[in-house]
Amino acid sequence: MIRYVDHLLPVDALKPRQGVFWGTWGHRAHRDGKTWFHRLAHRQSGICLTLRLHYAIPGAATLRNVQNWDDVCRSGLLHLERLKTGLQQDVKAFLLDRIEARHGRQVRQQQECARLSELALQWPDLVQDLLSGPLDLGASVDAHLQMVIHPVRLPGIETPVLIASARMEASRIVSVLADSDDFRAVMS
Repeated sequence: MIRYVDHLLPVDALKPRQGVFWGTWGHRAHRDGKTWFHRLAHRQSGICLTLRLHYAIPGAATLRNVQNWDDVCRSGLLHLERLKTGLQQDVKAFLLDRIEARHGRQVRQQQECARLSELALQWPDLVQDLLSGPLDLGASVDAHLQMVIHPVRLPGIETPVLIASARMEASRIVSVLADSDDFRAVMS
C-alpha cells in the first residue's frame, strides 16, 4: 500500500500536517511536478510512478472565473490568483496577521507592500492555515474552505507552479490512477 501523504510534492516550507494534503493544479503544474519527480528518480536510480488523485470538490468549474466572497462560501474553494480585489485584500490581511503572529510586527511591516502571490510563495504553510477552520474575512458569512489553489516554488524549477492544498476527506476521493506511460516504463 502506498500512502499518498508520504509522497507529496516537495515544496519548501510545507511539511505534512494532519488532515491536509496537496498536489499540482493545472496542466503546466502537472508537467513540472512530473518532470521534477522523474529527475529525482533518475538521480536515485529509482522509478517514478505518477498517480493522479481525482478529488471531488463541487463547484470546481467556478475557478475559471474571478471569485467573490459568495463564490468562495458556496464552493469551499479559494483560488489565490482569481480573486476580486476586495477579497484579495482580505486574504492578504489574514496572511499578514499570521506573519506578524509568527515573526513579529517588523516582518509584517516589511511585507505590507508585497502582492498576495508573493506572500503565498514565501509562506505556503500560512496559506494552508486558510483551511484550519471557519474563516471570517470581514464578510457576513464565514467560509469553510475545502481547497486553496496557490503558487509555490519547486526545487530546481524556475517559475512557480500552482498547487491545490486541501482538507483530506476520504469520501471526496473519486479515483486514483497511475499514468499509463509511467506504468509501461515500469513494466518493461
